[in-house]
Amino acid sequence: MDVVKLMYIDLQMIISVGLDKKLYTFDPGMRKPVHCIPSEAPFSSLAFKDDGLVLAAGTNSGRVVFYDVRGKPQPFTILRAYGSSEVNLGTKLSFIFYC
Repeated sequence: MDVVKLMYIDLQMIISVGLDKKLYTFDPGMRKPVHCIPSEAPFSSLAFKDDGLVLAAGTNSGRVVFYDVRGKPQPFTILRAYGSSEVNLGTKLSFIFYC
């Protein structure tokens, strides 16, 4: 597992994404992944909305995939960005794309 980004959610969940095209969720009390979600492209970034329920994961192919992380993370929206992209998930969902 090549980890690009590692995030903690209130000590109940750890999420990592990486160049292996997988999103992993971990329970800090366990020593193995709880969920492993495959992707079509390697991940390059990871961010959470302030409420901790929405995860945005950017890929090397210019996509931003949004996941609901309650239970097993499920993608609910995919945005296509061209070039490198940055996602800011403050109180509002806002996106800045650099071409």
